[in-house]
Amino acid sequence: MSSEYEARQPNFHIYPIILRKSAVGAACFSTFRFKNDSIAQIRQNDMRQKARLLLSCACSNISFVTSMNFYQIEAGTGQHIGDRKEQQDRVALLAAPKAPGYMLAVLADGMGGVQGGAMAAEQIIRTAKQNFDEFSPLTHDVETLLKTIVAESHTIIRLIGMSEESDPHTTVVALVLTPDRKAIWAHAGDSRLYRFRGPNFAEHTIDHSLVETMVAKGELTREQAKNHRMANLLVNGLGSKKEPYVTIGQYQNLQPGDSFLLCSDGLWHYFSEAELGAAIAMNTPRQASEMLIGKARERAHGKGDNCSLAVIKLVARSTA
Repeated sequence: MSSEYEARQPNFHIYPIILRKSAVGAACFSTFRFKNDSIAQIRQNDMRQKARLLLSCACSNISFVTSMNFYQIEAGTGQHIGDRKEQQDRVALLAAPKAPGYMLAVLADGMGGVQGGAMAAEQIIRTAKQNFDEFSPLTHDVETLLKTIVAESHTIIRLIGMSEESDPHTTVVALVLTPDRKAIWAHAGDSRLYRFRGPNFAEHTIDHSLVETMVAKGELTREQAKNHRMANLLVNGLGSKKEPYVTIGQYQNLQPGDSFLLCSDGLWHYFSEAELGAAIAMNTPRQASEMLIGKARERAHGKGDNCSLAVIKLVARSTA
């Protein structure tokens, strides 16, 4: 038998539930601006690029006043193809028609060869929208919603993979903000959520990766894990034979100055927590997205993965 960590095929590896991130990626950009008293649904279109061009960052801006009139939400998204042939990341900001004041940010990093990863990531966005369209706080709770999005997406990805004889997989990270100043998030894989208070780092999700299990056991430091030869091996994700598990996090009493970053490993790999916090605190979501993607491209030295992010900032309401 071959080594435990030897890939069964060039783009993907399972042994028995460890996933190897594909070396094939994708990229796209678009620009949009929304300003509304309720959350505007935002969906970033999949615009495939034949040339690997550094375009202006795909961004959206939102202004949203909660029912408590405590703060406004400003949000932006960005993507870049990196140095891959295909954009396999997807990111979206969504509104809940039956739940005024709720917003959902979701990001997926697909893998599994040409178009397989893109299909898996796209399914996350589609399932998230379908479920959030039907979400009501009178009959549903947020944690169940997030788990349902992951479970349903996984089932569909598996079925499509079997019918097309492909091997699609994806990570996911999703965040819901509620009108009562709560944040609830979920993730599977190594796409991350960061939470900041002003420029100060508060926490981030822990990757479902082999190196993180080694860090937890004291076998590696987190800095050693970042550039470890097995850093791209995942122990959890959507699309494998084993049901994915979901890690849930939450924070209450949100206030102006709080912010969140959802991002794929094509972005977070190149930054310290302090750098991310400063970039988000000192800039609008659009400016921060452009700055971070630009710097990630610079630091990748022509070897970068797909790069995607969503920035969500809570700002004090204007008294004007």
